[in-house]
Amino acid sequence: MKQAPSETLLLRVIIILFWVIAAIAWWATLWHVEAFASFGAELPLSTTLVRDGAKMGVPFAFAGLFSAVTFYAMFRHRHRALLISVWLLCIAIALSLVVMVGITAPITRPCGEIVPGWPAGLS
Repeated sequence: MKQAPSETLLLRVIIILFWVIAAIAWWATLWHVEAFASFGAELPLSTTLVRDGAKMGVPFAFAGLFSAVTFYAMFRHRHRALLISVWLLCIAIALSLVVMVGITAPITRPCGEIVPGWPAGLS
């Protein structure tokens, strides 16, 4: 079963998105965490884990893994390639949300508020 040209194009776009998400997550993590550290902020564990992962190149490892799985699906499971790649894209977006929480954790800690205007505790 041959893939439609639009499906092939969409698979290529998804692979590019894996790498764009990885590059943005890597850059934003290193830039923001170093900015907080330069102010002398005590970094929470989530921020430290995200920073260490970015320094080790974890976003690029995930992008490489997801790209390899998508290429494998393109050649071995053509009828499921689009479905597999969309699921991997959803996982990549979810992991970028984890990075976003890790990056913003130093901001919420000193303020004591997760959402501005809402108290952190009910007491």
